[in-house]
Amino acid sequence: MQDQDLKEGKIQTLTRSASDLSLGISMIVAVLLGFGVGYLLYKWLGYYWLIWVGLGYGVAAAILNVVKAYRRLYRDLDSLRHEEKYKYMQDKILEEREKEAR
Repeated sequence: MQDQDLKEGKIQTLTRSASDLSLGISMIVAVLLGFGVGYLLYKWLGYYWLIWVGLGYGVAAAILNVVKAYRRLYRDLDSLRHEEKYKYMQDKILEEREKEAR
């Protein structure tokens, strides 16, 4: 059972890493998709400014992808704060802050 849990943990870590690596690609795809939709609407309706609206939505989607990745990374790193192996770093930082306060 423990071996199965270890294997699932490795798979979950691998998929999360692949998701993080694809962030740059997803940003490019979001911008291009927004531009493409704007261009199609321009061709269909004839309003040139729809290209800019589509591009704006694409850029907004790309920024949203970055914000989601940042929040996920922050949450993962925040969970490490309470692990015992990082306790010495917390103690060291607290000592430095106390010295600065004096």
